[in-house]
Amino acid sequence: MTGEEAVREAETLAASPGLDLALVAAQLPGIDGLETVRRVRDRVRGLPAFLMTSVIDADLATSAANLGVVGFVHKPLADLDTVVARLSQLARESLERTREHAYLARIKERHERVLARYRSLPREP
Repeated sequence: MTGEEAVREAETLAASPGLDLALVAAQLPGIDGLETVRRVRDRVRGLPAFLMTSVIDADLATSAANLGVVGFVHKPLADLDTVVARLSQLARESLERTREHAYLARIKERHERVLARYRSLPREP
């Protein structure tokens, strides 16, 4: 599958509930894995993404971190149970971060409402 095909497939999956994470090969024909993640996230905001790679590369890791990739799965895949366990762990961690982010956003929103009310109070001369 090419990166472009993966983006189209993600668009189709995003139309229905159930697209919870993306596991994308870093090296793809067409656009690479990072660009694929970027384009998928343009359509599905906040989607946790994992890169699968056989290359350990500091530049790739930095670019992935800057993009918000939540983890790596290293090839070759020696044991499918290990891969599933790793993805499960990374997905739980990502979900926890998402929940924390949503909680902080709610607190910020409430804080802004309280501030707005305070600022609208009549001032004494």
